[in-house]
Amino acid sequence: LAVPEKYAGSILEISGTGGAPNPKDWVLLAWNAENPGSLRKLVVSGDQLVSDTPSLSLTQAERKEVAIAMSSLGIDSGGVWKIAQAYAAANKLALGAVDYQLTSHANDVPPLWTAVCRDPSGKILGKLVILASTGAVEKSPGFKNAP
Repeated sequence: LAVPEKYAGSILEISGTGGAPNPKDWVLLAWNAENPGSLRKLVVSGDQLVSDTPSLSLTQAERKEVAIAMSSLGIDSGGVWKIAQAYAAANKLALGAVDYQLTSHANDVPPLWTAVCRDPSGKILGKLVILASTGAVEKSPGFKNAP
């Protein structure tokens, strides 16, 4: 992802929808180092930053999450896609797309990927909660069988 240097250590959340395996755009929520206490919403398409706007959501402004320690990531969205494919196959389901969300809630807890898995028509098949440091699946509601 193309993240401007001024936001490098302040990303709170990375999300993208309709990934097959990767979404067209990634949306990042970051603290603004130049204006402490304010949040920015960044949109990255490919390797280009296409939007950098204030985040106006009160819900987002009240967030207590810590910045994602990018160096702690052991699995990226491609790895999450492969895990989602394996869960779909183990349940004899067709994976069409994944909606991704990467967050970190505490300094002493690894970041988590949440992957909402959809079939080719867009229907939700299930959800995976994955440790971003190791790729271990913590929860898999909606999937009866693990690979």
